[in-house]
Amino acid sequence: MKRLQIIVSLLMFAFVANSQSLTPSGNIKIDPYPFVTQSSTKATRWVWDSTLFSSYMDTKTGKKWADQRDEVFNPTIIIEMRKNIVTGALEKYDSIVQHFYGPDLLQSMEKYPWCSDGWRDTIQYEAYTQDQKATVKMGKTYSRYYCKVYSGTKNLYSYYDDGSLYTNLLFVLDTINMVWVKSDQTFYFYNEHGDIDSTVIQKWNEVNNTWENYFISSYNYDSQNRVTQVRTQRVDENGQLKDTLFTYYIYSGLETYVTYQVWDAVRNNWQDVSREVYIYSNTIINGDTLLIEYYTQEYNAGAWDNVEDFLYEYDSLKRIITKTGRRWSTSDNQWTDSARVRYEYNENNLLGRYYQDAWFGSSWGNTYNETYYYSQVQYNALSEWSNGIEIYPNPATDYVRITGVPDGLVKIYNLSGQLIYQSRLAGDLMNISHLQPGVYILKVSDNNNNQTNLRLIKQ
Repeated sequence: MKRLQIIVSLLMFAFVANSQSLTPSGNIKIDPYPFVTQSSTKATRWVWDSTLFSSYMDTKTGKKWADQRDEVFNPTIIIEMRKNIVTGALEKYDSIVQHFYGPDLLQSMEKYPWCSDGWRDTIQYEAYTQDQKATVKMGKTYSRYYCKVYSGTKNLYSYYDDGSLYTNLLFVLDTINMVWVKSDQTFYFYNEHGDIDSTVIQKWNEVNNTWENYFISSYNYDSQNRVTQVRTQRVDENGQLKDTLFTYYIYSGLETYVTYQVWDAVRNNWQDVSREVYIYSNTIINGDTLLIEYYTQEYNAGAWDNVEDFLYEYDSLKRIITKTGRRWSTSDNQWTDSARVRYEYNENNLLGRYYQDAWFGSSWGNTYNETYYYSQVQYNALSEWSNGIEIYPNPATDYVRITGVPDGLVKIYNLSGQLIYQSRLAGDLMNISHLQPGVYILKVSDNNNNQTNLRLIKQ
C-alpha cells in the first residue's frame, strides 16, 4: 500500500500541476493585494504601500525577533527590506517591479533578489493580458547565501478565442547552461457546456526531438455539470493506454468526497489510496456557500485514516478571518491543533493584519505577522499611447533608441527606486554609456503626462 501511495502522489503532482483545478466550489482565494478602485478617467486606487513583518527566530523560547519591512517607491517598484539580526540594520532583500494596464489591471510583475553587493537577475516573472489571463509564469529557486540559482520552472499559456485555456507549456531550467529546456505540455478540450472534456499531457523527448503523449484524462459530469469522474491513463512505449489514476466525486448535501484510486496491475483492479472531504456552510452569503472544513484521509488495511484537517471562519462580508490546521493524533484518537492563520481588515475593507500562530500544547503563540499600509493615489486609466513605445537594442551598451514618444521625458531608476538620470529626448537616441551594468526601469512621459515603464538591461 505504501508503494501505491507514492505512485498516486507522483501522479497527482503531475496531473494537478498541468490541469485546471477541479476542486469543488468554495475554495478559499485570498488576494494578496486587495485593492479598492473607482471607475473614472482619473482612477482613485488604494495602493499597497508598505508591510511590516515580524517573526520569531526561536519559537520555543519566544525570543529573538526578526523584522522586515517593505517600502514602496511608487505603484511600480516595491523594495523589500529585512533586518539583520546580528547588526540590527535593515538590508535590501527583493525588488518587485509591477507594470499596470490601468487600475488593478496588472500587466507584468518581476522580482529581483539582492545578494552581496547588487541586484541579481530575475527570479520571478509573470505576464497577463488585459483581461487578466496569465500568459507567462516563471519562478526560480535562489540561494541568498551563495547568490546562486538552483532550479526553475516557466509556464507559457495560450487560450481559445472564448478565453478558455488551451495549452500550458512547461519548461525547466538547465542550471548548468542556464537555458530553459522543454519538459511537458498540456492540451485542454471542452464540452458543449464549457467544462473540461479531456486533457492530454505530452512529454518532450530530447532524443527524438519531438513531443510524445504521456497522460490522457477524460472527465464525466452529472446533470448539474458537476464533475463526477476523472480517469487518467498513461501512454506506454507502444502507444497503448494503461489505466493509472481514477478520481471520483460524491456530492452528499453539504459534503463533497474526492477519492483517488490507482490501478493495481497485480490484482487487476482499482485500489483506494487517499481522499479529500469538503464540508460547506448551510448559510448563503452573497449567493455563495462557503467552505468551513476540509480534511484528508489515507486508506490503510480496509479503513480510512484521518491525516490533516482545516477549519475556516468568515466575517459577515464573506472574508476569511481564521484558518486553523489540525493533525490527527492516533494515540488520542482525535484532532489536535497544529497551526493557524488570522486576518484582520481595516476601515477601508482592505487586509490590515496577517498572523501565523503555532499551538504550544496548551495555548496559541504568534510566530509571524504582517501589517499592511496603503496610500491613495490617482493616475490616468489605460492609455493606448503606451502600447506604441519601443526601446532597442535591449540589452544595450552605449546607446538605445526609444521610439513612439516624440519629445518624451525619460527618467531612469535603479531597482532600489533611486532616480539615476533624466533627460528629455531630442529625437529617439539616448546615451546610456554612463550607466553601470545592471537592470534599470525607464519611466517615459509624453507632453500630456501619459506614462509607461520600460525595462532596460545595461551591459
